[in-house]
Amino acid sequence: MRIKFSSIEKKHIIIITLILSFVFSFREWGAEKFSLSSGLLNWLQYLIAVAIILIIKQAAHKIIAEKQGASSELRIWSIKRYGLGKSKQFPVSFLGYKIESLPIGLILSIILSFLSNGVIRFAAVASSEMKEEARIHKKFKNLTHTEIALNSLIGLSLTLVLAILFQTLTFSGINLDKLTTVAYTITLYSLIPLSGLDGAKILLGSKMLYLASAAAILLITILIPTAGIIA
Repeated sequence: MRIKFSSIEKKHIIIITLILSFVFSFREWGAEKFSLSSGLLNWLQYLIAVAIILIIKQAAHKIIAEKQGASSELRIWSIKRYGLGKSKQFPVSFLGYKIESLPIGLILSIILSFLSNGVIRFAAVASSEMKEEARIHKKFKNLTHTEIALNSLIGLSLTLVLAILFQTLTFSGINLDKLTTVAYTITLYSLIPLSGLDGAKILLGSKMLYLASAAAILLITILIPTAGIIA
């Protein structure tokens, strides 16, 4: 099958990649004093790493979605409400501009990065939006919560497998530490059960599935860097 990314997806991937790569490289612009060349090199390496992980993860969502008789598109994780009342929702007009939604993930990522001096790398910035396509041979016309949860879990599992693979190669002497860091971080933050993120979709599909997958992912993420691949 041919995996296609729409123009909107490409735009969102570029924006996410530029900002996340800066957040990941925040503390790597010189060891003791600022170094432009060192910082730009690290930013470029993280730029490539973030782009690779995002594209592979979304490609997995697309492949599984097609098998489910649906489509999946990557979007910047945003909120469409800013209050509980009916009037507290987007779009809103601000200084003559129409704001459709608030990219809360990217905003938090930048703010937390500066407030923590780069220690916090908030990576819950992308979501995968699914919609029904050809479901003629499916039992249900609309996507079920279980199908959406499965799609999200497979995407998360793939990024975790990539992290383990990159970690293994790093242990073997091939330095892929930036790819490893990005893969682990995106996997963990995607687990957060906030509306639109993979974690919320898995939780909505099955509480037990969410608890089991979250426990497994957290355990693997802790064990491998500290105790090695065998553990």
